[in-house]
Amino acid sequence: MWEKAPENGEVEAAWVISPDGKGHRLFALGLDAFSQSGDYRDCGMRLGRLAADAPTIAVDLLAFSSPNPNAIGALCEGIALGNFKPATRSDQTLRLILPKDVDQTAYEQAAQTGFIIAHWTNWARDLVERPAADLWPEALAQEIAKRAANLGISAEIWDETRMEAEGFGATLAVGRGADAAPRVVILRCGSGDRPIGLAGKGVTFDTGGLNLKRDPQEIGYMKSDMAGAVAVAGALFAAVELNKAPDVLAVLPMAENMPSGRAMRPGDRVRHPDNSTTEVMDTDSEGRLLLADALSWLNRQKVRALIDVGTLSDGGGVGPEFWGTWSNTANLAARLTSAGDDAGDPGWHLPLRNERGTLLRSRIANRSNVASDEPDSGQIAACYLSQFVGQTEWAHIDNGSTAWLLRDTGPWPEGATGAPLRALTQFLCNEKP
Repeated sequence: MWEKAPENGEVEAAWVISPDGKGHRLFALGLDAFSQSGDYRDCGMRLGRLAADAPTIAVDLLAFSSPNPNAIGALCEGIALGNFKPATRSDQTLRLILPKDVDQTAYEQAAQTGFIIAHWTNWARDLVERPAADLWPEALAQEIAKRAANLGISAEIWDETRMEAEGFGATLAVGRGADAAPRVVILRCGSGDRPIGLAGKGVTFDTGGLNLKRDPQEIGYMKSDMAGAVAVAGALFAAVELNKAPDVLAVLPMAENMPSGRAMRPGDRVRHPDNSTTEVMDTDSEGRLLLADALSWLNRQKVRALIDVGTLSDGGGVGPEFWGTWSNTANLAARLTSAGDDAGDPGWHLPLRNERGTLLRSRIANRSNVASDEPDSGQIAACYLSQFVGQTEWAHIDNGSTAWLLRDTGPWPEGATGAPLRALTQFLCNEKP
């Protein structure tokens, strides 16, 4: 929530009123000297974290010589991001005190943009932080469909019967070992016949299946394995609320990857919507199986571009500050990374070495989901997914290193970040309808 301060406001820079009624001053020195919106966003996050329990934050811009509206929008976005607490609704009010001789409307619009982006990022973060026992595939599907309906976006939820009819054999196989049934959510925005196709991995908990994960630290945060699905949904929701969304068709396959007597086994063969098959040599490389179903189905819908998002590996080894992307066209990768830079949600374009796909050979299927004689990597996962897109412009985003932080990183706290939601939002806003 935010409001304009009264014209006679006596509040100085970042004056915070605490719940006990006592005032605390948080000084953000040198704001006027910042050259990039990212500096304002990072500063806002730090302020938001420091003042997370305060009912009001007032930011005095009277001393600015010529405050840039976009920079102030980034500051507001940062404050709202910094204010985030899992499973907690914030009623905090942000008050902007503006010089009288500036275009107030421009600042109001910039602040509103910042808050919309932060709202959907925090929505995604809250879902990623939620215990898996509270967010099984049907529950996640219903949450996304409800939000879509509120924005006028068409949403369908497919059950197992519909998934089988549409050929989502890999998603059904991944979810077969769990008591909670798999689901697929279809989101449609716009009426154009050449939409952008988006796919997001929605594994609500990943034990590794019968190839059980061995690292107790890793399995402890596997509730975050659906971060790709909520990043895709949240980006679409933000773009729609900003009235800048192009035509989009999104597919979000969801499953729990659990061991049981019914679970998918190493050596099983699964079938995708394009009627091709994959031999499952590692049940812990299940996310790419879901995305393969989504991509092969989307590619039959004559989309103009394909983008998939999933926590498949360590994001290409570029660290917690960057998501990795592989693409069959340099132009699409450049549009995505440029959008990420602008949004403060950066990515890194990594080379797609198609010859690595020869490592995925199988004697009983069109391909294997992992290489038989080489450690798995983001490169291998991207080569696998590239086999489902044909000649369509496509990019794979691996947010495995950015969706969940193991420790505080810059202004971000440990836990869910929502990445690459803000980058995707900016990308969608930049694209033509």
